[in-house]
Amino acid sequence: MTKTLTQIAANVEANGHAVIPMGDNGNPRPYGDGQNYAAFLVNGDHDRFGVRLGRTVLVDLDGNKVEGAPTPAEVLRLIHCDDTITEEEAISEAAQWREVTGEDGTPVSDGSFHWVYRLPDDVKDATLKQCLSNALDAHQMPGVDIKTGNQLIYVKNSYVPITCCMGRPSASCKQCGIVTSRP
Repeated sequence: MTKTLTQIAANVEANGHAVIPMGDNGNPRPYGDGQNYAAFLVNGDHDRFGVRLGRTVLVDLDGNKVEGAPTPAEVLRLIHCDDTITEEEAISEAAQWREVTGEDGTPVSDGSFHWVYRLPDDVKDATLKQCLSNALDAHQMPGVDIKTGNQLIYVKNSYVPITCCMGRPSASCKQCGIVTSRP
């Protein structure tokens, strides 16, 4: 059964995350001051809705937009400090990805992947940068952004729906220096 965006929004809201519906202008409704909205405000006229990240960390691979972007396995090998991670494992850990129709008519990923992790309890989110664009450039991995806090992850009709857990506990982000504090 295919779920509607409203049903997915209700599941996300039930798991304690702030749902941010789109406004009439196609942009998210105001959310910068911690506004919360009811999931039913996501309706059939919308092609997406936002979810405030809060104490979760989004690792966003824009392999569909950036030439020379790493593979999913290359990203997760760095984040988890584990050189044994395979492409299949990296893709299976993704919380969300976009599929397009391949040349043979079957669905294939277009290279856009999202992984979501819960911040370790001892990390004070007020000390973190909310968005690091091209966060892994120093590792020769263009096209990887890392977001947290008041940033949004979008759930779109064109994406395979986000997993309802919205973040697994992970100390690996901190151990490898991926979670970067402000200077």
